[in-house]
Amino acid sequence: ASVGIDNTMRFRFTFLAWSGSEIFHLDNVLAVCSSCALPVEIGHFTGVRMGSKTVLNWRTLSETNNKKFKIERSTDGVVFMEIGDTKGNHNSNHTIDYEFVDKNPPNRAVTYYRLVQVDMNGKQKFSKIITVEHEPSNIYFTGSELSVNFGSQENKEYTINIYDLSGKL
Repeated sequence: ASVGIDNTMRFRFTFLAWSGSEIFHLDNVLAVCSSCALPVEIGHFTGVRMGSKTVLNWRTLSETNNKKFKIERSTDGVVFMEIGDTKGNHNSNHTIDYEFVDKNPPNRAVTYYRLVQVDMNGKQKFSKIITVEHEPSNIYFTGSELSVNFGSQENKEYTINIYDLSGKL
């Protein structure tokens, strides 16, 4: 048997009768596993933090019965929450580029993302998990000095209000 790249297997059977004089060949039998086919072949999945948003991009190389992609986010890489979805293109044999913008990413050094591909029949498959790094803004008060770290967003204009313990500006 040999396995093809398209989820098919080719077999060659040779049958011998008990007498040894009868030989029957069955050659090039094709067995197709349609449920074995990957519903979506993802070429790449990346993310980048751009200011106060995270932009996620992915490319599919082919799609079979692809209903949608759910986008999930995590702050620890273990527990994921759905933050949105994008409609799939059902069936396709060519590359398709997708983009999703996380408009409210957490102010964390690392955020984790994954895709959940949903078939037309409701079956789900998870993508690899990617990480998006970010230099969060931090404010430190040492008791005598206020230190503000804006990371890579230093050219942006900020307003800082400081209040005392009674809530007075």
